[in-house]
Amino acid sequence: MISANYVSDSDSSDSEQVENLAASRRMLRCMFDPLQLSNQAFSKNFRVSKEMFMKILEEITPKFPPVKGHGLTVKEMLAATLRFLAEGSYQHGVGTDFSVAIAQPTFSIVFAKTLKILEEYLRSQNGNTVRRC
Repeated sequence: MISANYVSDSDSSDSEQVENLAASRRMLRCMFDPLQLSNQAFSKNFRVSKEMFMKILEEITPKFPPVKGHGLTVKEMLAATLRFLAEGSYQHGVGTDFSVAIAQPTFSIVFAKTLKILEEYLRSQNGNTVRRC
């Protein structure tokens, strides 16, 4: 299991601390591929099989704009969204999870974008019959 600790240095500025935290999260995402989890652990964390995840990923990837610089990949965005949906909370899932380490403001944007694309995909597969609650 990958573990990371964030230690604050009282001499460093707030902007340096934010930059260091962002770099730590980026490093965690680069080091960990959720598809490396066992099938059972993957299903438990994301509530879909690896095969279904890959099928969804393949279908929705063309609908996202290209990743720029250190931006999140579509796989990371889908994993974070499914993890949130599986847990029902940012704090218990995405915010503390080593596999999808994303700051809450970034996640809010990613979640909205990914849900919209997933909804459009589901509508196209079901003849526009997806209902909102």
